[in-house]
Amino acid sequence: MKINRTKVLGVVLISFIALFCLLIKSFYFKEYSMGNDKIPYYSQRDKRWGNKLYGKKGTIRSSGCGPTSLAMVISGITGRKDITPKAVADWSVENGHRAEGNGSYWSLMTEGGKAFGLNVRQVSRKNKNEILNSLKQGKVAIVSLDKGEIASEGHFIVLIGITEDNKILIHDPSSINNSKKAWEPDIIFNESSKNAGENGSPFWIFHKR
Repeated sequence: MKINRTKVLGVVLISFIALFCLLIKSFYFKEYSMGNDKIPYYSQRDKRWGNKLYGKKGTIRSSGCGPTSLAMVISGITGRKDITPKAVADWSVENGHRAEGNGSYWSLMTEGGKAFGLNVRQVSRKNKNEILNSLKQGKVAIVSLDKGEIASEGHFIVLIGITEDNKILIHDPSSINNSKKAWEPDIIFNESSKNAGENGSPFWIFHKR
């Protein structure tokens, strides 16, 4: 049987290109094996909801890090695909958790999590070990941050897991790049919000009822 070398080389080349693209994709869009891979990543800039109003002024893109973070947690833990940033943003406005001109009140995390069927525990920024241990157990958390290395202003992010060398994996609703990094715990704890003082409780730990 005569073999068409050109066709064979073409098949080999196509296979090589496909493998190369797969490797590139897995490198740039990998899900961390140490994180909670049930938690989806939602961007508050996503065109599906980013330009939707969040309250009277502002949009999910500009002010919706809170509902976007909570939507990731609820959707991931419950498996509900209908829980989008817009759905949580609408609920937040209807139930008085939208802080016009700022973002979201902390009450969104506690009351919103409960309303959508989760157990929620608010934790002090001083209880570092409790939070790290919860992540090691596969639970997820949300933290309110002050301006710092991670955020340029007040901001909510999701803590989705912890690596073997005790770095924290995050879903930052406003930054894919931040979400690809593993962060030193001290950065997150030092930048956690001090709106309620040094011993305030800007962390919320979530799990299924």
